[in-house]
Amino acid sequence: MTGPSEDHVRVPLVSRESAGPPGEALFDMLESERGIPTGYVFRILANCPDILTAFIPMGNAVREASGLDPVLRELGIIAGMRELGADYEFAAHSQIALKVGVTPEQIIAIDDPDSELFTPLQRAVIAFAVEVTAAARVSDATWQPVHEALGDELTVALLFNIGWYNLVARMTGPVGLTQDPGLEQIGESMGRILARTADTGQGSDGADHDEHKN
Repeated sequence: MTGPSEDHVRVPLVSRESAGPPGEALFDMLESERGIPTGYVFRILANCPDILTAFIPMGNAVREASGLDPVLRELGIIAGMRELGADYEFAAHSQIALKVGVTPEQIIAIDDPDSELFTPLQRAVIAFAVEVTAAARVSDATWQPVHEALGDELTVALLFNIGWYNLVARMTGPVGLTQDPGLEQIGESMGRILARTADTGQGSDGADHDEHKN
């Protein structure tokens, strides 16, 4: 997969150059917090500087919330992104997942929460994320094993992580983002997973798009 060209994104991908002097402080903050090159999601949000300025520290707080196990966090996020068909966030968080200890085989198996590649708690978190994303609610049977293992604080932290990236995906999909350029590929099997999402004609917003995949 390659990143989208600017012609296929529905709003400008703001850059330091296009923002001009008023954007200097914004891009200084972005490069300090997120490095270079600046991810497309941040360049999209730079169309609304007030939102982007709040988005960065809020995203940091969500990810670091309450000491939630990063493996559980990332499994929950990528399971939710698969449910949405949200390629941009799925690709980005698959990379993060690998860095925190999720295996490539687990990412490939994310559609099969019964896989023996996952621990019982990981399977419960995946089912939890899929149900939250699909219906914005969970059954008692889905809630109980997660809450019993994590308790109140970490369950809320997990919910907020799933919900936060649902929110981001419902922006990146409709504007036409698929993947940042240069993002390392996980391998041939991962490529087939992403291609399968594209073959369904579903975008990151869960709607059908004939021209290109969101």
